Amino acid sequence: MKALLPILLFVTVWLAACSQSPQPAVSGQNPPPAAPSVAASSPAKEAVNPGCEFCAVPATVKRCDVHLGVRTTLFWDFSSKGVEQVVIYVVDKKTGLDKHFGTGPAKGSKVTGPWLSPGLHFKVKDAKGVQLGDLTIDGVDC
Repeated sequence: MKALLPILLFVTVWLAACSQSPQPAVSGQNPPPAAPSVAASSPAKEAVNPGCEFCAVPATVKRCDVHLGVRTTLFWDFSSKGVEQVVIYVVDKKTGLDKHFGTGPAKGSKVTGPWLSPGLHFKVKDAKGVQLGDLTIDGVDC
């Protein structure tokens, strides 16, 4: 039963967020070139953190929802690797270049903007530029 508590909490929060009116997405909108620093995870976010090194919740989006503005939460935990700070990047789909998305402590989370889409690729690096992990958002048909 205790193992189901974090899942039930996540589903409850997710359903509550789905009932809110979405903001219209701007066609071709890219993430901002720089974002403010990321704070450490709060206890509420720790409850839904799946315990991964670098992952997204949700990691899969419905293609038909993209026009409504889809978001996800990125989670990371590199504290066991002696890392003090990480830098998160979004890989530009057109150029393949890394675009700065945010910085944070060795363990934390950050919510994306409403510009998420299937195939979007994220990287996390340490302060020296060594890549620690990456992930790609998956898409499913509606």
